[in-house]
Amino acid sequence: MNPALVAALQTLTPTHDPFLKSLEAYAAEHRVPILQPESAQLLELLTAMKKPKHVLEIGTAIGYSAVRMAIAMGEGKITTIEKSPEMLELAKTTFENAKTNVVFEQLEGDAAEVLKHLKPSDLYDLVFIDAAKSHYKTYFDLVTPMLAPGALVISDNVLFRGLIADDQPVDKRFKTIAKNLKAYLAYLMAHEDFITSLVPIGDGFAVSLSRK
Repeated sequence: MNPALVAALQTLTPTHDPFLKSLEAYAAEHRVPILQPESAQLLELLTAMKKPKHVLEIGTAIGYSAVRMAIAMGEGKITTIEKSPEMLELAKTTFENAKTNVVFEQLEGDAAEVLKHLKPSDLYDLVFIDAAKSHYKTYFDLVTPMLAPGALVISDNVLFRGLIADDQPVDKRFKTIAKNLKAYLAYLMAHEDFITSLVPIGDGFAVSLSRK
């Protein structure tokens, strides 16, 4: 997306909540990747529209996205998976300080391994995927049996800085990620059990609605 347009969108979606502002400031200072303002706003909007009671997040970081969803939920439960012990501790503090009635359940470990052994007491109404980009399809396939009827699966960073485009030169460090994300998007768009829309906001959202 045009950088000037991105800047304009971000000025139109400022964060007013002091707690969220503090998380954004921490992330900027310590270079922790979190959702861009316009992406966070869309995630909160989709969550508010869906009104989920049970959410699964794959990739916690400092807990920013989970809090944005919790604000929109009002009440319910968010189960979130994170591999980094440091991020787990930071997110724990975030959740303890968040003014919300939502219950946060933190799970530690490699997301794919955690998902293989996960047996939720309730099916998930919404899943947010924001972890290792090369493994999105693995995560998606593992969570599909755990979805409630009409569940939403939201995948972040699917445009990967525009590197999924065929005409874009890709640094060899990112070739595998770009290739896997492109294959993942093709997989989503062809999946008979889901309706998927690609939203070019932030680094790209794929929003998939279960037909079942």
